[in-house]
Amino acid sequence: MVVEVGVVKSVKNYILTLEGLPSARLNSLVANRDGQRALVSSLEEHQLKALLLDEAVVQPQDIFYLAEEGLHLPQAELLKGRVVNPLGKPLDGRSPLPPNVEPLVLDAVAAGIEHREVVKEQLVTGLAVVDTLIPIGKGQKEAVFGEPRSGKTTFVQDVIINQKDQEITCLYATVGRPEMDVKRFAQKLATAGALSHTIIISCSPKEPVPLAALTPAICFALANQLRRKGEDVLLVIDDMGTHAKVLREIALLSGRIPGRESYPGDIFYQHAHLIEHGGRYNESVGGGSITLLPVMETEMGGLSYLLPTNLIASTDGHLFFSAALHAQGQYPAIGVEESVTRVGRQTQSRLQKEISDRIRSVLADFEDYKTYSVFGAELSEETRAILKKGEIIQEILRQEPQEKIGLKTQILLLNLPFTAFAQKLSLSDFRSCRTKIIECLKNAPEFKALAIKLDSLELEEVINLLNQSSQILEEACSH
Repeated sequence: MVVEVGVVKSVKNYILTLEGLPSARLNSLVANRDGQRALVSSLEEHQLKALLLDEAVVQPQDIFYLAEEGLHLPQAELLKGRVVNPLGKPLDGRSPLPPNVEPLVLDAVAAGIEHREVVKEQLVTGLAVVDTLIPIGKGQKEAVFGEPRSGKTTFVQDVIINQKDQEITCLYATVGRPEMDVKRFAQKLATAGALSHTIIISCSPKEPVPLAALTPAICFALANQLRRKGEDVLLVIDDMGTHAKVLREIALLSGRIPGRESYPGDIFYQHAHLIEHGGRYNESVGGGSITLLPVMETEMGGLSYLLPTNLIASTDGHLFFSAALHAQGQYPAIGVEESVTRVGRQTQSRLQKEISDRIRSVLADFEDYKTYSVFGAELSEETRAILKKGEIIQEILRQEPQEKIGLKTQILLLNLPFTAFAQKLSLSDFRSCRTKIIECLKNAPEFKALAIKLDSLELEEVINLLNQSSQILEEACSH
């Protein structure tokens, strides 16, 4: 029996240069007799390079063989509720999982336009500022940018928790985050009853660097497994900036000519060909959808650097988290003016779009007039009314972590600033009875009946009906 072998010619950290293995292809798996594996990363005329996936000491002249079975992970269905590393090794202290019989395809090309459908269903986050002003559709690719300590992780955590009754499988992938942070994240999901519909793939700094480079591709392969069964999947990759730095390190160690900021010249392709898997699919390829939230940390509020602009060009919009807003106690600390959704609004109802436009208009005027009011200038009644509406709207959009508000309640709540009831309340009074108002809008029979017929009403009709029921809200606040 003839067996192909590869001889290690040189070793540079985790990058092996081998001669031989004429049948090897990109992403082929090779292994030595001790079972230590490496993944072929580039092919040259007389040699190839491979990235070591296991902690091992490899010397020149060591022998590697082509592994026919390829890279295997447990089935995606079995991974629900688990925390594992990118190769399927449990990190949650529970029992090992059997590997899938089919190898993962890491370089799969995303299905073409003929297999796609229009994004037309909203992904409900339970956060009013997102669902109403910057909506996300199932199958949308919405980047998440933000400075350090701006609340991005808490936001992602709440979005995942709020999917537990929505029949959506969540896949949370971390690149370079400490194991302890990931364990705390998983514990919060478990406490909220949301871990059972979530898969956590954690590549901590302890893992070999090549595994960090592979983590997004592995997660997209798992997401596609679920999506081909008709499931809706929410995939969060945290963080794409760290992933890009890993790719840069590998490229520089491999001797590749660096591009801008020393990143490899194909860094845009490296991310874009993965992100393209996000979308809503038709039945010809199994249906389902992959909603993508790629996270990237920014510095000093900037989106004009190489990596953020690349990610913006690959996605359907972005949310921008501000450390300044977070420091002021706002959650989620999303800068509405700096955030964009390109396809999310087509998933909204007519009434949602109308109230969104009105809220945005009031907030824009509020920011302008707030500047003038600082100087103590005498303000007209109209200006005072706009300032008060803006303050109440901001108070409505400020939620607590793990506070979920349903879409119908959001619409009623965001119509309140335009009612006589809200204008009679001071900001401090509104703030003190905010929780009671939300509970009343959610549970009072009159408002339940109003919520049922919202889709058939005009915006002014909703405001009038809220005015007619203001006595109920006043009683709720007084108790």
